[in-house]
Amino acid sequence: KCSFFYNGWLAKSEPPYQLEVELFPTGEEAPPVCRYGVSVYTSDIRGAGTDANVHCVIYGEKGQTPRTKLETTKNNFERGQRDDFVIESIDLGQITKLEIGHDDSGPGSGWHLSHVEVRSQATQETYFFNADQWLEKANGTLTLTLLPSNAAGAHQIYQVRVRTGDVRGAGTDADVSIILIGSKGQSQEIQLESSADNF
Repeated sequence: KCSFFYNGWLAKSEPPYQLEVELFPTGEEAPPVCRYGVSVYTSDIRGAGTDANVHCVIYGEKGQTPRTKLETTKNNFERGQRDDFVIESIDLGQITKLEIGHDDSGPGSGWHLSHVEVRSQATQETYFFNADQWLEKANGTLTLTLLPSNAAGAHQIYQVRVRTGDVRGAGTDADVSIILIGSKGQSQEIQLESSADNF
């Protein structure tokens, strides 16, 4: 005889917003269950949002989470929006990478992901995963594998502030772009836009 205990919700409307859970029989040494908060930031650029089904897998030194669909009762992954989720899993130890993607379902399913934050509720440590790119079928990228921002070779986020001169006619409606150049290389050409009336 084996008993399996789970003191939590199996519902889309309650944390951890899952309809499945991995259980271990009592009497065996089960790995500790940990909660990971996942905050997903959709970019604030034209067409960035998606209605496709988004999923992720968190990898650590001790294992990985199941592939988990990220959803809550609200309309997730809209332009400029932060969406918060909770994933329950075994203790992953130090987090080493994040896989995130979508299934390309629905019209205009392309999605521009800004970045993701993963927080271990056990250790209170937060891991930052920078993306700043499109996930869409047209460019052959529906899934990204991201390294924490403190890992060698990981994507980084730079905040750019542009001040337009305060003289008559100084503003523009043209497309403005930049290329960042550093000691280790340079970025691609980046168009500067947000939901504000820029420049």
